[in-house]
Amino acid sequence: MTTATGSDAWIFTRLVPVLGVVVTGYHLGANYYGLLQPMWHTAMSLCLVLSYAFLQTARTRVGLLYHPALNLCLAVLVALAFANVLVNYSAIQMRQVMPTFLDQAGCVVAVLAILEITRRYFGMALPVIALVMLTYAFFGNVLPPAWRHVGWDVPFMTFSLYMQSEGLFGVAPKTAATLIFVFVALGAFLSRMGTMERVLDLSQAFTRGSWGGSAKVAVFSSALMGTISGSSVANVVATGRFTIPLMKKAGFKPHFAGAVEAVASTGGLIMPPVMGAGAFIMAELLQIPYGTIVLAAIIPALLYFSVVYGAVHFESRKLGIRATLEGEARGAALKRCAPYLLPVVVLMGFIAIDIPPVRAALYTIAFCVALSWLLTPMGPRDILAAMTDSAEQAAGVIAACACAGIIIGAMDGTGLAIKFSQFLISFAGDSPALALLLGMLVVIVLGMGLPATAAYILAAAVVAPTLIRMGYDPLAVHLFVFYYANLSHITPPVDLATYAAAGIAGANPLRTSVRAITLGAVAFVLPMIFIHDPVFLLRDATVPRVAFSLATALAGCTVIAAGLTGWLGVPVTRGARVLLVATGGLMLVPDWAASLTGCLLAVALWLLASRLRLPFLYKTERT
Repeated sequence: MTTATGSDAWIFTRLVPVLGVVVTGYHLGANYYGLLQPMWHTAMSLCLVLSYAFLQTARTRVGLLYHPALNLCLAVLVALAFANVLVNYSAIQMRQVMPTFLDQAGCVVAVLAILEITRRYFGMALPVIALVMLTYAFFGNVLPPAWRHVGWDVPFMTFSLYMQSEGLFGVAPKTAATLIFVFVALGAFLSRMGTMERVLDLSQAFTRGSWGGSAKVAVFSSALMGTISGSSVANVVATGRFTIPLMKKAGFKPHFAGAVEAVASTGGLIMPPVMGAGAFIMAELLQIPYGTIVLAAIIPALLYFSVVYGAVHFESRKLGIRATLEGEARGAALKRCAPYLLPVVVLMGFIAIDIPPVRAALYTIAFCVALSWLLTPMGPRDILAAMTDSAEQAAGVIAACACAGIIIGAMDGTGLAIKFSQFLISFAGDSPALALLLGMLVVIVLGMGLPATAAYILAAAVVAPTLIRMGYDPLAVHLFVFYYANLSHITPPVDLATYAAAGIAGANPLRTSVRAITLGAVAFVLPMIFIHDPVFLLRDATVPRVAFSLATALAGCTVIAAGLTGWLGVPVTRGARVLLVATGGLMLVPDWAASLTGCLLAVALWLLASRLRLPFLYKTERT
């Protein structure tokens, strides 16, 4: 065990926060002026962030790998690796196919540093995938013909990953150095401003006296904060430490409380307008307006949270859990807390008038600071603390995106993406349903253990091209991939959001996972629906059809929630629960006949169970 002591302690307690401020200051300034070449800016971002990450992790962790002197050397080494690109940028552009020894050494150091920092923040999953891809790149020439390629050497790796606007400087790390960092900084400033606490207070006031009020607080607060935080796990930790104890105190079982928080926090990443920065990355990949993506994501997010909210309501009715009437009145809470939500409204306003998302976030940060002087003033110390928080929270995400850049660079340089696409199409044959099912499984598996942004970028590179070639709408395909990449966080066995929530709740992780899967059941079905019929994405649909489909889908989500909890005004049997889920699923189908049939069946089940209380539907004892 080694920790910083003496002069080392001074360096790590004083220098690291200062470096964090420098990192944030650079990103905010560079993104505001926007005068730098994208590759140069990304190289500078990685130079600063990776150096900071080595020092920051050494300051907060113990062990041989985190020895202060070792990590100081590693920070200098990785800075030099990217300084080569910064200083020799023009020369590197001229000699791309002829890397020097210094270029090759810089590439090797950069790749190893990215793998190590990603491991420190997110574990072995993503670095292992990157190492497998690099192994395939170097030794692909000895594989069977179907997967064979010429094979890489160090000079070619340097050309592919280090000397062009791909690989380490591709879409994923470039987006991380612009959009993602700025929105992480916005979240840090909102947190320092006190928005998180006010969201919780407002949610509590508006659920005062309602059934399952404490659990509904978790749904509302996690949805609002999750869309900006960009991490389901971080959202669970931030909001769950308040909401989970409230749910347990109210009478909800620990595994249910953990599941609600995990599902709501994960859902925050698909909630417009920010979608955990996913919408901006999608706009970059598809080269379409950001507003188009936000508009398309509204109805699926609404349906997702309607099931979670309905399940919480019915579960509380079944258990007889009702929030007390004590606490702050809604009007008073709204008057006190609403000003702290103004930055979110301002952000949406900026985006609505076509201000670029990066500029919109930067303006909103300035608005937060100015607004705070009318509420709880943010002085210089608070602003510097928010900048330090920004660097700390963004470091891991940027490293993960750079690691995803390594993987995508290796896939592009070896032709593996095309080979996989051909394999998936040939395996699925003439069955689009099989291709979608395989695509779903691949995305979920790739996303396990990865941060949401990296999971989406990686899965989009592997699965999206195949489905687009099969004729599906590109936006529907990317939302399909985006949904399942995020749902991997509540899908066993590596469901990070559920693990975090179960730890806070003191619940069995497996029981929490199973409950989270049932609460998020609709989200696993929705992408299969909207990829076939994009009415839920508000594309190529008339207003009457959208209105009808939305109304029946919301009713269907309510029926599904009743089936998941076993409550339809009265407790119902397992057979009735299966029928309710199937009926609700039928109502989700955007087809007149299917939706109307589902509505009629739902009404019939309600009458038979709640009014006539037929034995095979009505459960005589509460459980």
